[in-house]
Amino acid sequence: MFECPFLTSKRIDSFHKLGLVRWLYTRGCEEFAIQELADSLFIADLSLLERSLTELSATGLVECRTGRYRMVHSPEADYCMDCLSETFKDPLARQALLNSISSFGGGYDVRPG
Repeated sequence: MFECPFLTSKRIDSFHKLGLVRWLYTRGCEEFAIQELADSLFIADLSLLERSLTELSATGLVECRTGRYRMVHSPEADYCMDCLSETFKDPLARQALLNSISSFGGGYDVRPG
């Protein structure tokens, strides 16, 4: 089973949050309003998106300033996000990661691409 303390500590407990974090990470330090995120990620449920962003903000992984959200980059986060990117390149490792997240029991089945 795939285990990642980073995912657990940052409460990335759903496919939805994983996709959101991976997408924000690839955008560097860009900031986005919630509607921009919803449009870019094709998420219709703004309450789910807002709840996810609030939870990720509470862990310090996402920051909200004046209604705009961005990924907080730190050496730990950058290392772990790079590791996740490498994991996604290997189909077996990716599936183990997704299975691990699905065992958390959270979120919708929105697999990141």
